Amino acid sequence: MPTPIRIVRDRILKQDKGDRAFVELLLMARALGDVGLETLEVACDLILQTGSIAAAIVMNEMRRLSEVARPKTLRSITYTNLANRT
Repeated sequence: MPTPIRIVRDRILKQDKGDRAFVELLLMARALGDVGLETLEVACDLILQTGSIAAAIVMNEMRRLSEVARPKTLRSITYTNLANRT
């Protein structure tokens, strides 16, 4: 097990219901497929840098890291709107 995951695991297991919380992180990593373990490792590393270690925060980082970048929607001006301006 990578070091950042092991450190976060040890700290989460000391928290109330930490065993369940860590299992949820592992299940989320498994659901991400081939990149799940790497995503969990990066999320744990980021959390260790902040110093605030909680399963919910790790989960949020994993979601952020795994979400697909969505292009911003641009407001379009239709031809009808342009025609009405003249």
